Amino acid sequence: MIECVRAVLLTPAGRLLLIRRTWPGATPYRVFPGGHVEPDDPGLRAALVREIREETGAEPQITGLLHVLADAHQRQYFYLARIRSWSRRTAPVRSSPTRTAASTGSRKSR
Repeated sequence: MIECVRAVLLTPAGRLLLIRRTWPGATPYRVFPGGHVEPDDPGLRAALVREIREETGAEPQITGLLHVLADAHQRQYFYLARIRSWSRRTAPVRSSPTRTAASTGSRKSR
């Protein structure tokens, strides 16, 4: 069984942060930050903190488990999290698909 962790991640401004992924020749799409739980991760929350740091360069505060989505091959744990602070370094870029952080949210009307 493949285990993955995902974050419904809020910025300090209260906006939802998603990762924009692109594959060559395909339409870009957005996903919640996260990824696979590695064998050396001490737990699910530690895996999520590692993934958020890698993908966004942010230091997260994990609030709690929201939902578990599972099928015969994969189990995904969705957590609520907030960004406590941003790192001054750029998060490493992984091999395909290309990932960039995208913040979404409603804009205030004037």
